[in-house]
Amino acid sequence: MYNCWLNERNLKLLNMKEIFPPIIGFVFALILFFLTETLKEIRKKKTLIKYLNRELRYNTLLIDQWIDDINKNIHFLKWAHPIFTFSAQFKCFRKTFIDKAFDSGIIYDLLNDNEIECIAKMITFFSEEKQSHIKGFINENKNVESVDDEGPSGNEIIKSYLESILEIVKKNQNELNAIIPLIH
Repeated sequence: MYNCWLNERNLKLLNMKEIFPPIIGFVFALILFFLTETLKEIRKKKTLIKYLNRELRYNTLLIDQWIDDINKNIHFLKWAHPIFTFSAQFKCFRKTFIDKAFDSGIIYDLLNDNEIECIAKMITFFSEEKQSHIKGFINENKNVESVDDEGPSGNEIIKSYLESILEIVKKNQNELNAIIPLIH
């Protein structure tokens, strides 16, 4: 009888030794999987933020160039009818990582509503459509002569329009320069 009890005890211990290691291994695997996925997400987020910051800095350099280009366009209006084309290339405005930041929701963690609205307006303003609209306006008005002696000529109309565009571009640049340090 003692041997039988000892054998049952050994069987219970043996069963415990067989059951617990797989359970512990399974729990450890779940914890390891969770940690790995969390670290991947953190790295992915940091990389996206890094590239977003770089893209915004690149866009500020483009805006600097566009300000110079628009100033030159205004300057050339002094001599003759505008025979130039609008030289600022808004289609070069980069928004790949801006779009990814919006899609992933990271931008909402980094910026407040006003700053997000500023970026959204910039994306809309610095587009091929806006560039085409500006070129179309210039082409429509470059041959306009003053209807009467007091009315503005085509050059004056274009100059005031380009000056208003220049003000918008400068405003966007200032807003973008204020946003960039917040993205880290």
